[in-house]
Amino acid sequence: MPAAAPQVLSNAKLWVNGFDFSGDVSALALKYGADTKDVTVLSQTTRSRLPGLQFFSFQHEGFWSGGNGNVDDAIFNSAFALANTEISIDPQNGGGIEGDLAYTGQVDLSSYAPSAKVGDALAFSVSGDSDGAPLVRGTLLANRTVVATGNGAIFQLGAVGALQKMYAALHVLAPIAGVTPTLNVTLQSAALVGFGSPTTRITFAQATGIGSQWGTPAVGPITDQFWRVTFTVGGTGGPSFPFVVVAGFR
Repeated sequence: MPAAAPQVLSNAKLWVNGFDFSGDVSALALKYGADTKDVTVLSQTTRSRLPGLQFFSFQHEGFWSGGNGNVDDAIFNSAFALANTEISIDPQNGGGIEGDLAYTGQVDLSSYAPSAKVGDALAFSVSGDSDGAPLVRGTLLANRTVVATGNGAIFQLGAVGALQKMYAALHVLAPIAGVTPTLNVTLQSAALVGFGSPTTRITFAQATGIGSQWGTPAVGPITDQFWRVTFTVGGTGGPSFPFVVVAGFR
């Protein structure tokens, strides 16, 4: 395995619910782990443990802004204290490029703290913990604005094992344009890169505004190696949707 190159965190991407926080945060932190349970018995002289349930948590920091669609609205009114909020992170330098490594999962935002000293920039921190769904290390399959029906790029993500599942998160972002606009997004797989006979693995509910969804996981085994996102745009008046999809199996 080649040695990994160090990376300076710059222009990373953070999506929470239907909001892009990339221009608001200055620090990202993601913690992944598992509980360990003590199973030491009297006959042992060294403590024994068993791995327990997995978990992940996060803490992000940035600069506060108020108003419709800004930090305070996105956290306080749209995501805070709500169960199962989708979060996705692309930590790559110059992130947001389709094909990037990305992390996704569902969280409960449990702490929100705007603060500053006099004369300083008003800052905030937000943190929370996983809620049921695992942390998925996957691929940024879509980060685009679409105005017509089509297909995303094809990526060779590999086959899903018999004991694995394919997971996917959808973030529909602002600004959305059009009269009664609609967006339908699916995740498809195929055995060949040409996608001659694709199979739909995950179907998201129709989106008509900003928000996020956690797709029903596709249960393995899935022998197909190639994956893509498809999108159907409806409505009148020039419908337009910015959206993000992160998918991966584990």
